[in-house]
Amino acid sequence: MLSLLPLIARPYGARGYGVLLGCFGLGALLGAVALPQLREKLSVDGVVGAAILIFAAMTFAAGRAATFAVLCASMLAAGGAWIGILACLNVAAQTMGPVYLRARVLSFYLLVLQGGMAVGATFWGALAKRVGVPDALGVAAAALALGVLAMRGHRITATELDPIPAVVRD
Repeated sequence: MLSLLPLIARPYGARGYGVLLGCFGLGALLGAVALPQLREKLSVDGVVGAAILIFAAMTFAAGRAATFAVLCASMLAAGGAWIGILACLNVAAQTMGPVYLRARVLSFYLLVLQGGMAVGATFWGALAKRVGVPDALGVAAAALALGVLAMRGHRITATELDPIPAVVRD
């Protein structure tokens, strides 16, 4: 959604684009405030799964929004979902690897995350050029929703970690 946001916001000009980014950011702030309460009710896997489905719905809605207000509301909700996904995955990346490899694990996590966003933006832009922005966002939403099914067999959090000390002495 974020890679195609300039095209979605084109009818509203630069100010509209800024407002949409502001709504996304405000949603992320509100999501960060709500995250501790969500974690009391849901597991990390539950939060990520729910947030992905919300982000998928808002991605679809952004492509079909008839008014600027609906687009702002979808960006607000998408921002909250986005921070929920990223915060949980960041914590998982920090806690899943052995302590002595934590910095390397985080560097690879960030490399894959940022690289995936760059490659994905190129892909979604090419698809939007071919089928149009609304349909490209619809495909993205469907791919996100299908991705939640892949979570069923793969937990984000480990139930049994064998912590290894950061300093090993002979």
